[in-house]
Amino acid sequence: MPLSVGDKLGHYEILSPLGAGGMGEVYRAQDTQLDREVAIKVLPVALASDPDRLARFDREAKILAALNHPNIAVIYGLVESAAGRALVMELVAGETLADRIKRGPIALNEALQVARQIAEALEAAHERGIVHRDLKPGNVMITQSGAVKVLDFGLAAMTQVGASTPGDPNNSPTLTIGITQAGVVMGTAGYMAPEQAAGTPVDRRADIWSYGVVLWEMLSGQRLFIGDTVAHTLAAVLQTPLDFDKLTAPAPIKNLVCRCLDRDVKNRLQWIGEARVVITKYLADPTLSATDSPTRAARLRYSRVPWIAAVVLALLATGAISWAFLQRPAAETQSLRYSLEAPPDTRFVNTYFNTAISPDGHFIAFGVNRKGSPDITIWLRPMDSLDARELPGTQGANGPFWSSDSKSIGFVAANKLKRVAVVGGTAQVLCDAPNYQGGTWGSDGTILFSANNVIQRVSAFGGAAAPVTVLDSSLQETAHRFPSILPDGKSFLSTILSSNAQVQGVHVASLEAPKKRLRLASSDAKAAYAPPRDGHAGYLLWLRELTLVAQGFDGKAHIEGDPVPLAGQVSKNSVNRAAFWISDNGVLVYRSGGETGYQILWADRDGKREVLTAPTTDTRIGDPRISPDGSRIAIERDTSQSGGQEFDVWTYEPARRVMTRLTFGQGRSQRPVWSPDGRQIAFSNDRTGTWQIYVKDAGGTGQEQLLTDGPNAKAAKDWSRDGRYILYEEQDPKNGSDIRALLLAGDHKPIPVLQTPFNEAQAQFSPDGKWITYQSDESGANQIYVQSFPPSGGKWQISTSGGISPRWRGDGKELYFYNSGALWAAGIRAVGGPIEADAPKELFPITFVNGPSYFYDVTRDGQRVLEIQPPDTLNSQQTNPLTVVTNWQASLKH
Repeated sequence: MPLSVGDKLGHYEILSPLGAGGMGEVYRAQDTQLDREVAIKVLPVALASDPDRLARFDREAKILAALNHPNIAVIYGLVESAAGRALVMELVAGETLADRIKRGPIALNEALQVARQIAEALEAAHERGIVHRDLKPGNVMITQSGAVKVLDFGLAAMTQVGASTPGDPNNSPTLTIGITQAGVVMGTAGYMAPEQAAGTPVDRRADIWSYGVVLWEMLSGQRLFIGDTVAHTLAAVLQTPLDFDKLTAPAPIKNLVCRCLDRDVKNRLQWIGEARVVITKYLADPTLSATDSPTRAARLRYSRVPWIAAVVLALLATGAISWAFLQRPAAETQSLRYSLEAPPDTRFVNTYFNTAISPDGHFIAFGVNRKGSPDITIWLRPMDSLDARELPGTQGANGPFWSSDSKSIGFVAANKLKRVAVVGGTAQVLCDAPNYQGGTWGSDGTILFSANNVIQRVSAFGGAAAPVTVLDSSLQETAHRFPSILPDGKSFLSTILSSNAQVQGVHVASLEAPKKRLRLASSDAKAAYAPPRDGHAGYLLWLRELTLVAQGFDGKAHIEGDPVPLAGQVSKNSVNRAAFWISDNGVLVYRSGGETGYQILWADRDGKREVLTAPTTDTRIGDPRISPDGSRIAIERDTSQSGGQEFDVWTYEPARRVMTRLTFGQGRSQRPVWSPDGRQIAFSNDRTGTWQIYVKDAGGTGQEQLLTDGPNAKAAKDWSRDGRYILYEEQDPKNGSDIRALLLAGDHKPIPVLQTPFNEAQAQFSPDGKWITYQSDESGANQIYVQSFPPSGGKWQISTSGGISPRWRGDGKELYFYNSGALWAAGIRAVGGPIEADAPKELFPITFVNGPSYFYDVTRDGQRVLEIQPPDTLNSQQTNPLTVVTNWQASLKH
């Protein structure tokens, strides 16, 4: 229903209407929690009343919220109210492209700058399998600085079948016209692709058609398809011949429009990234021209497509490519690509580091964990098969790399460098590899790997590792990473990190004289060498910002030509691990998504999420604790960016988006706990050589006070609401992890709470202080228990199938815990005696974060969960698929 100024949807207050259309009404609103203006789109009743459509919309909204692309308007989340479900989006200030076109002719360069940014937005979405379906000038915003934001991604795909909307047929609202039970027409009449107008299924190429229509309109100032009614406009889309001679534009751009506006989807431009490349090249050098007319060039190009391409396209629909085809370079006239998903009931883990393609291109290796398990193993996917298999002996593996003969894989697990044969067998330990950052395996059996921030060398048969490089403090070097042995076996690439911008970058050096090196590129991530093949020169592939580029390289010391972009928004994480890999036979694998890092989010009890912080460059974030008044969050952060474990306690204020460092002393500070009045924070620090508990003023003033001593490590866990006790874990050499309470009055005497041969951990006081909850492995697996405090002998098991990291609700009537990839809750009642507990119920999937004690916290009313999201997570259940590109060198010709 329509909203009025002053109405509230959750913590959003309506300020003014912005517009309305087939997908609902849009309003300007104030986010009263984060003090920012947002756009609110209230969904139509027809959509909100259909559970299936609504579920699909929710899933797609979560994916769209993670796109995080500068040319796509951000989706902040969903909100429920009496008015229905609403979408909360970034409020983009500026004018629509439709308004800009109405103002008068657009200069060529201005039009192409806008078109390039639209292409980049579509490319980022298409790489994640998202199709817009309603691209038109009205859905493109241009800010005062010239930045482009594409709006309403994916919404047209979610609309409910209904009747057409009357109005201007040349710029009609989004249509949802019922055709048959087999399909619906969804889009805007003058901009939809012919296959959309016919009601047949559509893919990314429908967006490419719409892109061509928008580009035509920008260049000509005239709409391409005009009719007296919507029906006439649809008929024009399906049948009206296109006269490209009417379009005044340089030959390369006219040719691009021609390729976008081919009614045959098989002959249409296949990837929007090609449009970005054409426009980028023209803007860089407008003197470029085409020798053929666009229509003749198109006819020649389409007539040369071999019959086998049709077969390949059919195979791509199932994600399979015949290996026999890959081995026929004469037929490789195109660069083809497809997506690779994780095997069923698994998910990719840390694809930045846990992926590698074999040199011969036969296998892709990737790290996954099974549903409900945090354990990582390496899986192998043959390129000629749809099936992947787990590689035994790779439990806990990280950073796989291939032997030069593609028969073995090296990796690190538990700080040990290991190797295992592809055919299976026992993994062999080669040497220690602390703080591992990439490996490479030469044809002579030499393995180079980065450990403790320098390049080291070891035989593939094991032995003592020897350093190859040494950090040069005079050049302000901090790390040598990501080695890659070149084909001569004597030279290698590596990435040097330095605070000196003239030093940091990709370097080439020899094993005989590693101090004599040549800087090839300025990237802070890895680089890879592609040897010459099938008439292609050798190339250096590296990451320039977040764009994967290829540059001529002879494999020794000579760089030539300018970098040519291959893929945009390639993923890179907080420790500069870039997600791309190549084989010697021209296969490229990469993961899109841009730069990511740890984030803090709110989630409601249904798992709908709202991002609080942008991705950080931290190596780790964990143990979030909401302050008693809910205004601040205490967390532990490792800001070393190099695995150096430089942990400190920080506080974050969501309302002001301010992150403040609390601890500055020696040692590592972790496990923050708020005092009940919110004035102090207790934490653990190892500055004395043993983890002890300290307390400090939460505002950052004053000195830290030491509360404990003794030889055993201690970790603060909770502070009772009456202020009398701090609950903590102590690592006892005889009994493992035990629970104690520190009496804060007097001499800080510790009181044993749980002292058994088993491991008790993650203890927390109930709000009334009469109970504690904790996890224990006494049954052979971690389960959640409740026991009286002070201990009186009685205890009750709450979880039934495992659980860790329990939390109380603020009124003590509910317990939360993590198990098997999800957050669970159980009702709790204590009426003057024994505990009564309801059967635990799963709330929503949540991502396990390895390392910290906790990766979530719960508000006192139990309605929201504060969640730490690790870098490799698109949402709580999946990550982006990998993109596989065959014969990637062919794309350099376009």
